[in-house]
Amino acid sequence: MATALSMSLATMAARAFLSGDALHAEVTAELRLQSDARFAMHVLSVNAGLAGFPGCFGESAEYAPLNSAWVGPNTFPAVEGWDTLRPHPEPGPVTGSDSVAFRWSVGGCSGAGIGPYARELRPPPADAGVAPGRGLRGALFFIGRRGGEQGNPPALFVRETSDFGDTSPARELVEGVESMQVRFRLTGGEDFLPANQVGNWNEVIALRFELRLESLQFANLRRDFGQSVALRNRSVAFADFPQAGTP
Repeated sequence: MATALSMSLATMAARAFLSGDALHAEVTAELRLQSDARFAMHVLSVNAGLAGFPGCFGESAEYAPLNSAWVGPNTFPAVEGWDTLRPHPEPGPVTGSDSVAFRWSVGGCSGAGIGPYARELRPPPADAGVAPGRGLRGALFFIGRRGGEQGNPPALFVRETSDFGDTSPARELVEGVESMQVRFRLTGGEDFLPANQVGNWNEVIALRFELRLESLQFANLRRDFGQSVALRNRSVAFADFPQAGTP
């Protein structure tokens, strides 16, 4: 009788221990999802903050934006997006997820021929093999799989671009991001629209990111996260400067 009772108590204790261990693992997985989501949103927000940056502020105490002219590419959308109805031209992104790209200038202030405080893009390095006068940086974000292998979990990737000719390969940022939906708010609009409904990318003033993350430990553990971000450089984009042409 005593032996049977001892075995029963031991079994109950083992079950309680295992149950507590499983609960701890699930709570840890939940916290990991939240941490990964915060990091992903941070990276997206930082790049959205760079988007549209004209590349000249802070370099000259005498620089006066409204008295300057823009010298550089005429097509410089701060942001551009792709979805299932407007697919990205390159293969790779996971079907059903959106892609988004941000662009900004690394131009400097110069008075070369068009005024004392002209806006001018810095030329690339001499060995870059491209025409001088171009200086745009960018970052493309999409959901993919490591090595393109279906057996690998989905993840948030970034591919940094540059018209200096040094486009980098895609880098994995956050593993377990199952999908990313990006919506865009336009000047004068109240709703966030999908990429296929944006007619003019220069009218985008804000974005809405929606991420779904899945746990790599628990197949049924998924969480949705969302965040809206304003394009703070939108007000100093091309429309605010007289166009001086493209070099």
